[in-house]
Amino acid sequence: MNKGSGKILVPVPAETLAQLQAMSVFCKCKTMSFAEIWSDIDDRCEEVEKGLSDFIDVMTTAYSIFEIENNEGPEEARKLIDEIIVKMPHEEADGFMIFVVMELRRLRAEYKEGKE
Repeated sequence: MNKGSGKILVPVPAETLAQLQAMSVFCKCKTMSFAEIWSDIDDRCEEVEKGLSDFIDVMTTAYSIFEIENNEGPEEARKLIDEIIVKMPHEEADGFMIFVVMELRRLRAEYKEGKE
């Protein structure tokens, strides 16, 4: 993964962003699909840089765990981690989670610095 990947701009159509924003505002989506939107974003990420969608998956997972850990507690975060691991093929889970743990450490350090 590229160390500077966090600064790479990925062109995403305004329509896609608007759908994401609407989906966030209206949690009960029946006409828009998260799966379709993320598929489009993944495709566009891969057009920009090979493996970028995997990098975003790692960051998304880390952010999700971090948010749940801080707001709902470590036990709830552990449940999410278990759910993620169960859904992945065993050979992929270990490598993926190593990157997630590295990103979680970075997030925790930034959060701690921001609070001091």
